[in-house]
Amino acid sequence: MTEIHEPVQIASTFRQRRMQPVLMLWRDRQYQLDEVTSHHVTVIGAARIHHFAVAAAGNLFHLLFNPTTFEWWLDGTEAH
Repeated sequence: MTEIHEPVQIASTFRQRRMQPVLMLWRDRQYQLDEVTSHHVTVIGAARIHHFAVAAAGNLFHLLFNPTTFEWWLDGTEAH
């Protein structure tokens, strides 16, 4: 995995009471997020950090979401 650790903008929907990221803006480029391949939550202090792996444009992106601050981060990427 190539580590990135940069803030990104994410558009998401809610399906069956679950958040699903659908669009990412990173480095002035827009990515349609085709599929969430995994999701889990870790607890860091009082924050519950959501970890998403999403497929888009032939890559796998690792996203982090902090619902306390409403911030999204691109943690890393992998080429398929």
